[in-house]
Amino acid sequence: ELIKFLQQNMQYPQMERDNHIEGKVLIKFAVDTDGTVKDITVIKRVSPGLDKEAVRLARLLRFVPGKQ
Repeated sequence: ELIKFLQQNMQYPQMERDNHIEGKVLIKFAVDTDGTVKDITVIKRVSPGLDKEAVRLARLLRFVPGKQ
């Protein structure tokens, strides 16, 4: 479901598309008790546009938090 969500919601930045810039942006984040994503950090950058899009997508994510 995560891959499907990312495919449906990703908007490839025009500048990166025009310049044939591609790669994998690596991010880390925490899931809050209500399932929202917080503390998003870009670990491996590719370009400003792709980095920004990865953070935008992470902010859209909603999880069902685990219980222990």
